[in-house]
This record gives sequence, C-alpha cells and structure tokens, in this order.
Amino acid sequence: MPKVSIIIPVYNVERYLRECLDSVVGQTLGDLEIICVDDGSTDSCPAILEEYAGRDPRVKVIHKENGGYGQAMNVGMAAASGDYIGIVESDDLIRVDMYEALYSQAARHELDFVRSDYELYWGRYKYTERVHRDMLDGYYGRVLTGQDRDAFWWFSITNWTGIYKRAFLEANGIRHRESPGASYQDVGFYLQVMGLAQRVMLVNQSFYLYRQDNPGASIRSRGKMLAVREEYDFAAQILEGKGCHSVVRVVNALRMSGHQYTFGRLDHALKREYAGYIREDFLKYRDTADWIKAPGGEAIFQWTQSLIQDPDGFCRDCVEMVRREEEALREAEQIILYGAGQLGRRAATKLLEMGLEEKILFAAETTGDGTGKLFHFPVKNAREILPCKDTALVLVAAGRKNSPQIIRYLEGLGITNYLGVENLHLWY
Repeated sequence: MPKVSIIIPVYNVERYLRECLDSVVGQTLGDLEIICVDDGSTDSCPAILEEYAGRDPRVKVIHKENGGYGQAMNVGMAAASGDYIGIVESDDLIRVDMYEALYSQAARHELDFVRSDYELYWGRYKYTERVHRDMLDGYYGRVLTGQDRDAFWWFSITNWTGIYKRAFLEANGIRHRESPGASYQDVGFYLQVMGLAQRVMLVNQSFYLYRQDNPGASIRSRGKMLAVREEYDFAAQILEGKGCHSVVRVVNALRMSGHQYTFGRLDHALKREYAGYIREDFLKYRDTADWIKAPGGEAIFQWTQSLIQDPDGFCRDCVEMVRREEEALREAEQIILYGAGQLGRRAATKLLEMGLEEKILFAAETTGDGTGKLFHFPVKNAREILPCKDTALVLVAAGRKNSPQIIRYLEGLGITNYLGVENLHLWY
C-alpha cells in the first residue's frame, strides 16, 4: 500500500501542467501513488500525462469524459489505494518535502487529516506570500480532537493543503458533490471533513503554492451562481443524517459567509437576483445558525441584515461604488499603492488583472525604506509620494481600522488625490 495517493484533476491546463507534475514526482517521499484524472481535456494535457506515466510507474492516468471537478475527484479517490489521500490542483505546485512532512505527522499520531499553511504564488514574478492565520497559533503542532472542533471552522477551504486518511473518508462516505460545470465543489468535501474528523493536526509550515496567475473570472451564469448554495445543502443534509446537529448549526452560519464571497464575485447583472437567494437563506436559517462559532459570524450577520433591509439600494450602491473606483483607476495617470500587506497584495493583484501594471510607480508604507518588494514593485517610504502627488492617484490599501489614520497622514502632507479600498472584497 502506498503511503499517500495524490489525486490531480486535470482539465485544459497545458500551460501549467508540467510544472505541477514535476513538483509532485520530485517529492522526497517516494512511496506515492499519483493518480491523474483527465476530465476530457481538449488541449495537450492527455499527451503530457501519458508522457509522465511512461517514465514514472507511480503515475496513473485515467481519461474520462468531462463531468466536472467533483466527479473527477470522486473517480480519483475511488481508484486510490494509499493510506492517505492528497490533492493537487493541476495549475498549482508543491514544495519538495510536502508529503514527507505531512505523512510523518499523520502516521505518528494516527490522524484523520493533517494540514499546513500555504503560499499564494505568482509564477510570472516568482513571488510568493505565505497565508497564516494568527488566531490559530495556539493550535499548531498538537493533536486536536473533536473537543477542539470550534477551531476547525477557522481552517480555510483549501483541501489541497493536507492529506486525509483514506479509511476515515471511506468509513464516513465522504465524497464530492457531482454536478457538471458547477463551482465550489470543494466546499461540500471541506464541510464533511471538518464536521466529522476526530483527530487532526495543523503543521506550522507552508508547502503548497496556490497559483494566482490563473485568476477565476467573475461568475456570469445562474448555474454557477447557485452552486455554493447547493454545496451547503449537500453537506448539511449528510451531516444532519449522521446526527451532527450542532455541526449543522455552524454550517448554516457558514453558508452566509459563502453567500458574501459569491456576491462579491458575481457579475453586476446577477447581484440583485442573488440578493433574493441570500434573503431566503438568511430568513430560513437565521434562528438555527450558530453565529458565535462560525468565523466572522457576527460581522456576516450584520452584513446580511444590511443587504436584506434594502436589497435594491444595497446592490445599486455596491455596483456604483465598484464602477466608480475602477473608473478612477483607469483614468489615473499614475498609481501608488499605500500598503504592502494583505490588502496591498489584493489591490496590486486587481490592478494587474485590470492591465494597469505600467501605471504603478511603487508601493508605500510609513516605515518603508525601499528594500522591500510587493511583487516586483519597491516598497518606499510614504514621503516618497510627495514628488508625485500632482500626477499619481494613491490607492489606500488598508482596512476600516487603519484607513482614517492613513488618510489623515496623507492630507497632512497635502496629498488629496487618494482612493480608499476598505470595500475591496466587492471587487471579486
């Protein structure tokens, strides 16, 4: 029996596939089974997969008609024979010691799953940024049990950061929801795993490089719009059937977080219709949701209440705000990012997606000294903005807590051409 079976669902990713496969076959843990599920690719992916299978007997290729991510994952899991199952998306890549590090902990402590941090990765710039949740610092490196389940819900929906005991998955019948063309099919798997696992661990290292060069487009179809709702229904029904009533209460709150994320990604033309579905679910689950245990539950509750009180005005204001901000950015002669943290990175990503790379002069921070980098842009001291204040738009990439202080600082320097992005999540 292999120690780990790695499932790689593949669909039309010829641009990234070799880099992905090289990172998997090169793992320091050699006792692997690498199952590549070609989900009806129409590019050169099938030939690339056969090439790798021809020179590495651990690589197994399954060719099938296109049936969607969930079906491809289920086919791969059904074919797996390893002690644990890992997942690698075919446009991502992993560090060489990922599975050796994870398996050593999983086997030593007989875990249902073990997970790690991950890194956002921009291949064009060879730039990575580790994603680490400080609120979980007290949970890393020790065995967590069902009594710690409240902390599980803070684990991100990044199933590919870990490995899962095959016997645990099979005993609980944990699979992905199958729906061709749908999105979010990792959500149902995540909710089942978090709701049913009894022995888990978080490893305080990052191994998985989650590619950002291949961004998902906004959601433009009604089918994809409703997919997240269907995933929560799918998982809640399974968990309810297993008697996990307290878990379902958390899931009912988390579904509103899923709605908030989807609302931000929706094409503007679908936002008002989707607001109606959010209202339906909120009224249905408001009194059976555990808003305390769900991460950010109280803030999500307030956001949803604001939406349902005046859905027409809420959607109109959101659309107008985004259009106004994007218009200001496109009309700007030059752009300076104030902030090089998480929001700075998100703002820079948005600017790159908008094709505005040539307008970005640099990023700035109050303590910047020119030695830091945000992508390939230098991070300079905020006073460096002064010579450019008449030609550059300053994009304040900070949250609601810090934005007022930064804006006062800029105005104190005589800089009035700025734009705040405290509502940046609405750009996605």
